[in-house]
Amino acid sequence: MPFVWDEVAQKYFEDLKAVLVNAPLLHPLDYYQDYFIYLAVALSTIFMVLVQDNDEGNDHVIYYLSQNLLETETNYAHVEKLALASVQVVQCFRHYILLHTTTMISECNPMTYILTRQLLGGKYS
Repeated sequence: MPFVWDEVAQKYFEDLKAVLVNAPLLHPLDYYQDYFIYLAVALSTIFMVLVQDNDEGNDHVIYYLSQNLLETETNYAHVEKLALASVQVVQCFRHYILLHTTTMISECNPMTYILTRQLLGGKYS
């Protein structure tokens, strides 16, 4: 199959270039604002974003973080992956969130799942 670069390919290339050039940038910290942490999980990766609100109510990204899961961790249930992400994010962002109010946002509350288990042991301890 020969390689063909036509107007459609050029248009998609220009669109992609525009998105990459105008991507949201990281903003410096405002040490007087509180933080928000967004968590998301996929099949083999966990994603975390540290965010602060500005005076207009817009989110400004401070830090992006992602981590590939180990083979055994990919077998975790979805809520267990979120719990793993919450532990990882606290360990990585500890120096940011230690003295500020921090709100963690995810699609469900992994701590409720873990703390309502009858027996805590193994990966939950």
